[in-house]
This record gives sequence, structure tokens and C-alpha cells, in this order.
Amino acid sequence: MNNVLFAMIVMVVFIGCKTEDVLPPTGGGENQKESVAEKLFPLHVGDSWVFTTTENQVGIMNLDVRRVETINNTKYFVVEQSSNIYRYAIIPRYYRTEGDKVYQYDEEKKKERIMIDFGSDEPTDDHYRYYVSARGEIITVPAGIFTITSTMAPAVMYDGASTDDYAENIGLVQTSFFRGRYMLHHATINGKFIGKK
Repeated sequence: MNNVLFAMIVMVVFIGCKTEDVLPPTGGGENQKESVAEKLFPLHVGDSWVFTTTENQVGIMNLDVRRVETINNTKYFVVEQSSNIYRYAIIPRYYRTEGDKVYQYDEEKKKERIMIDFGSDEPTDDHYRYYVSARGEIITVPAGIFTITSTMAPAVMYDGASTDDYAENIGLVQTSFFRGRYMLHHATINGKFIGKK
């Protein structure tokens, strides 16, 4: 008798539950999908990227996400660019991502501009950078082997212009210019270490 009663209670419980009550909810929180810009230009406080020009150099260019600041009711990640060569030249920049775009707050002009539009092949406001799909090109840098998801390249090459290669969930992997290239040596992204120690 006890077994029959137990079986009936179990059946009532399973029949009474709706599927949406059992399955995890979709959207929002941890289940929310990252945008294109978040994948290609990850920003978390504590993230850092170290670039070199050769296999053994360290710290030729460093990018560090230091903190979040609110400017005009908009939150930006403060990213400091520095170098072991120019030890006292620390340049803070203010970035945020939304959809396919990376925005930068320009302190001098006191306004925000689109720095990168990963979803467009049209020139941005500065009229020389545009989006190029890298179509899965594989490159090797000191940090490892990466599949490049997108490349930002100048429409017109000039001295000082760079071509920047991005990989999903890594960000900038390599920047190339007339006289050489900066290659990712190691990075810490959202608590995960990538590359050489």
C-alpha cells in the first residue's frame, strides 16, 4: 500500500509541474549572450594585456583595465596604456561596449565617439578606419595560436597607421604597422590567464 501511495504522489508532482518551472530561465544574468563588441573587446576590472615586438621582450605595450568611472550618467571602463620603454607615460582612456560598437569618451572634446564598429564596413567618424572580416585567419603570437575574428584596418595607409587583429574572448591579439608589430605575450581576461608567464 505504501508503494502505491508513493507512486501516486510522485505522478501528481510530475504531472503538476510545468516545463517552464523546471527548465532554467533564458535571458538575463549569466545566461544572457555577450554582444559582438563584448566578445572582441572584453572589459572587466583587472583585465590586462601585455604586448611585445619579439618573443622574449615583455611590456613593450601594456593595457590594464583599472576601474569603472561614471561620466554624464554613463559608465566607462578606465583602460591605462603604458610601456616599459616610456615608464612614466600612462595614458588613461575611457571605453564601453554596446552591441557591435566600442565607444570612447574623449576627455578633451567632452563627448563620446564610436571607436570601433565591428558590425560595419563603413568608415567611422575619423574617416580612415573600417571593419574587415578576417574570415578565420589563424595567427601565431608569443601568447599562442589564435583565430582572428575581425581586423580593423586603415582605409588609407600612412606612417603611424596600424592594422589591429581581434580574437573572440581575447580582444586585441596583434597590431601591425609600417615598422613592425606588437604581438600579445600574455593576458588576464576575466580572471583567466592566457599566454606565457
